[in-house]
Amino acid sequence: MPGETDLFAESSEVEVSKRVVRFFENINGLQKDAKAFARLFAENEIDFDGLTLVQDVHLIELGITKLGIRNKILAAIASLREKRQALKAELKMITSAADKTADDPLSLDNPV
Repeated sequence: MPGETDLFAESSEVEVSKRVVRFFENINGLQKDAKAFARLFAENEIDFDGLTLVQDVHLIELGITKLGIRNKILAAIASLREKRQALKAELKMITSAADKTADDPLSLDNPV
């Protein structure tokens, strides 16, 4: 990563999540450093589920000092949060509709 080379020295035996690598590959301008970012997160035990908990102060603690890079990562995290919330809402709606149908299988919404 430009200006932050000390952060990404090869470390031993850290399992890097493919989902976290893909997350960084999808951030414009960070594709070439995706594996290095994923490794940094793995070294700090931040997995894919933990991404949505990361805040600016955490990125600074990880040594990511460039404001532009932090802003890109935070925007991608916010987008991930929104997608997860939308999926949860959709799942809740589907589950609710299925429960309603199960309670009243002869309802007009469920023709036999």
